[in-house]
Amino acid sequence: MMVNPLPGISTMFDDYAIYRGTEPGEIYFVIWPDHSAFRIFHSFDYGETTTFQISVDTTSCEVFYTAGRTPGTFYYVRREICGYPPCFHSCIWIYFSRDYGVTFITYFHNLDSTLTGIARKDVNQELTVFPNPATDKVTFHSGGPPSEGDMRISIYD
Repeated sequence: MMVNPLPGISTMFDDYAIYRGTEPGEIYFVIWPDHSAFRIFHSFDYGETTTFQISVDTTSCEVFYTAGRTPGTFYYVRREICGYPPCFHSCIWIYFSRDYGVTFITYFHNLDSTLTGIARKDVNQELTVFPNPATDKVTFHSGGPPSEGDMRISIYD
């Protein structure tokens, strides 16, 4: 009988990532059970046993994550478009853990033109489609600010 090594996660999930830690056998699993949250699991024995660390709810943003360079450190970064027309800019939140992803310290950076020295007037629309692969439906998410006028999406097989 095979046992699911990730407690609280069904065999079906939208996405996942695996990151190697700094110690031999140390692995972090980041699982997206759906598009609204991700969960972090940790293992010291190459994934034979895992420990649930934290569940993180997400909003309409980009999220990136990685294991740190010292034992027990893990980062995830959340990026959102901030501001009002015509001065859109990026805001980022950096979440840093020293206890294998159980608790996080938050650092916020508002990357507007006063910080970067670059006036931001144009924003390219980013489009994300999930889940991939899909079975019967997909969700389109635009990462940028709302565009003026209608947006047209054409799908070809």
